[in-house]
Amino acid sequence: MSWISWVLTSNTLVTLPAPLLNRLEVIRLPPVSVSELAAFARREGRSRGLTQASVEAVAEALEIAGRGAELNLRHVIRMLTRGKVMEAAGIHH
Repeated sequence: MSWISWVLTSNTLVTLPAPLLNRLEVIRLPPVSVSELAAFARREGRSRGLTQASVEAVAEALEIAGRGAELNLRHVIRMLTRGKVMEAAGIHH
């Protein structure tokens, strides 16, 4: 199995046991910026077939929410999924 590479992800190293940490090469990644998340939302929203209005609403919501919270790609995916569901549901009067 020496030719197999493993990728592990963790938000914190504190909970990982020392024997495991000794066998890993830890790569620390900087947080993704709000502008990068908004750019991702625009690309992914278009590829999912969302309307331009929905895509821009998600990007704007990210920029507003990013002022007070640390956002990540999971937040963007959830917002895009919710936008797709709302578009499919249509407008109810």
